[in-house]
Amino acid sequence: MMKHPIAVIGAAGVEIGSRTEKSLSSHEPNPGEIAFSIGGSGYRIARDLASLGLSPSLFTLFGRDAVSALLREASSLAGIDVSSSAEGDLPPAASLQVMSERGDRSFSVSDTRLFAGLDRSFFEERLPLLNLADACVFSADLEKDVCLFLAENLRVPLFALGVSPAKCTRLSPILGRLFGVSLSLIEARRLTGRLSPADCASFLCQSGIKLVLLSLGAEGFLLASGSDRVPVPFLPRPGREEAALDGAGAALLWGFSERLPLRSIAWAVSRAAAAASAKDGAPLTPHDLIGDPAEA
Repeated sequence: MMKHPIAVIGAAGVEIGSRTEKSLSSHEPNPGEIAFSIGGSGYRIARDLASLGLSPSLFTLFGRDAVSALLREASSLAGIDVSSSAEGDLPPAASLQVMSERGDRSFSVSDTRLFAGLDRSFFEERLPLLNLADACVFSADLEKDVCLFLAENLRVPLFALGVSPAKCTRLSPILGRLFGVSLSLIEARRLTGRLSPADCASFLCQSGIKLVLLSLGAEGFLLASGSDRVPVPFLPRPGREEAALDGAGAALLWGFSERLPLRSIAWAVSRAAAAASAKDGAPLTPHDLIGDPAEA
């Protein structure tokens, strides 16, 4: 019997990161460091869920090239079930980030064309499998009509990731059908039309969402459910904010699966964000989420 099967909809892709040794110049080569890693929001959350003892299945598309074969193998080795994924002719997801010498992100480029293949027909075929999970998490990279289809047809708690201020608006028509969301404050403002974290959280909770996680940057997180608000202090390492948000999202799902009370989930979120920010791409462990409160 699988322990807490979680359906994860998202990308497994290649991430290319670079950091310059001095200020960027557009007129000459910029000396620095370049690193390649396996990532994608779907892969990272599924990998962390697997390492935390849950049973994630990744619903995605893999290409037919050597890079896609590597992504599929890496996912399986990480304990992620990819048997419900498919192959297609679209290139694997990829992202490029250039960091300044101070560790600030100068710019980023994302290739997410594979999401065009994650259309309604893909999920119509897999609805029975998706509805066997304890929960399903997806990103707003999916097209608006696909988000609506999932919300109308899934009978399991549905969690959504905002991804970007522009894409998070795809969640607007389905807020009342979501069980949980994980958003940056910028995404929450765009989605709700409110400014303060408290007002954003109130709008989302009043929409019917049971668990709301807002990332506030250097101010940490705000975890909300109903009328309860729990500040989650956390100082992200420069350049590791996205990793921290992914770690926090995995902790939110883990806490839900373990049926933990809100403050215990908040503790796990804080621990997970700190661990994900500090680690060099390594997966979370149960100790990262629980640990000893005296260590805080």
